[in-house]
Amino acid sequence: MMPGDFPAFAVACGEEGSDPLVLHEGTMVRVDEYEASGHLTHLDEDLAAVADLGVRVWRYGMPWRLTETAPGTYDWTLWDRALEACKRHGLTPVVDLCHFGLPDHYAGFGHGDWVDGFARYVEAFLARYPEPRWFTPVNEPGITAMFSSLLGMWNDRTASHETYFVTLANVVLANLEALARIQADRDGWWIGSEGFGCELADPDDDAGVRAATESRDLQQAAWDLHLGVAPRGVAARLNEVVEEATLERIAGLVGAVPPERTVAGHDIYPVSVTAHG
Repeated sequence: MMPGDFPAFAVACGEEGSDPLVLHEGTMVRVDEYEASGHLTHLDEDLAAVADLGVRVWRYGMPWRLTETAPGTYDWTLWDRALEACKRHGLTPVVDLCHFGLPDHYAGFGHGDWVDGFARYVEAFLARYPEPRWFTPVNEPGITAMFSSLLGMWNDRTASHETYFVTLANVVLANLEALARIQADRDGWWIGSEGFGCELADPDDDAGVRAATESRDLQQAAWDLHLGVAPRGVAARLNEVVEEATLERIAGLVGAVPPERTVAGHDIYPVSVTAHG
């Protein structure tokens, strides 16, 4: 293994830094996990405690909205603190640049204007911080799209296959644009992070099998788009819904990071197992 390569095996940790917009009692509120946990107040103490556990790989990111305070205006104070603390405590960061939330000047993940804004943010990050090599540019692209535009719980709060496909394409495109810039700038790694369900059905229950297959195809579309695989089943409609120009940009970026620099991370939660039928 060369210096800077991601280890073949690692016990890693991360700080929950998500900040989606959520409807609460009739009002859209920002659910900022760093604010809830007090992490930004205790940042150095928290990282020291993690290092004391023997952890050396640390998935970490500052909320994009707190860095890009206005379009194209960046305040790097939090990132400076975070990366200096990582170095001080011997933690190598897996850099997380977008974790379920957008800056306030973007309307939502289903609106394509944020994609190029994110690419500019990534370029500015790379110009300021030459050392990081491990990146999760967009955390859980499929979950971001699903909760924002299929389940209607976060951010855009839309709920249809059509809006999900558009949002998913935007999120995948943003991730690939970021990865292409990272790879052009340095020998970077894509440490993928994606939540997937385990969809179960009685094989003798035709309706249950159909529902499980549909759910699986919708989720798998996130990896399909990233890897240049044609979406299958109900997700194949994505090609009819998403603008051709967006699909062409995605296709042109597939393979931006070579397989030997890719870790296909799968996130499993207690709610990941769903029985259909």
